[in-house]
Amino acid sequence: MSERRDHQQSTSQMTSYQRYLTQRRIILLFVAAYVAVAYLGGRMSPRGEFFPVFNWSLFTYVAETRSLPEVYVYRIGNERFASPRPYSELGAYFELARKRSTDGKKILERALRAREPEERRQLVRVLENRLFDGQAQVDYEIRIVRFNPLHRWRDGAIQQSVTIYRNTTTS
Repeated sequence: MSERRDHQQSTSQMTSYQRYLTQRRIILLFVAAYVAVAYLGGRMSPRGEFFPVFNWSLFTYVAETRSLPEVYVYRIGNERFASPRPYSELGAYFELARKRSTDGKKILERALRAREPEERRQLVRVLENRLFDGQAQVDYEIRIVRFNPLHRWRDGAIQQSVTIYRNTTTS
């Protein structure tokens, strides 16, 4: 009986040792494969990486500044603001601003890209109808605003603002 226990004990010890060796080999093989793919990615890939496994430059191509068209409002009906207010802050007056809809931005960008003056005028009318949804008179302007996204998010800082169009809608 004792021989049998000794044999079982030595077999279980051998099995656990073999398991340890197998796990060690798998880990070493994984590390070797990882290093090989990283090396090959640096040499063979045009970007120097194999996305998504090896992606060293996840945020290196983010622009420091952005330029976007924005609508600023001076007056709604008889209510004049002390300084022009961004359309996005006027949710109390306009449904699209309240919903934070991108429809207005899409129309605005399309109007700015229009090459023909008549097409641009039509798109501006569509923009006014869509953004200002029936308000009596709105005195507004379209600006190209340049900013650092992080600074604007943190404290609202704008680097440059250039007015490219100003109009007052008629009721």
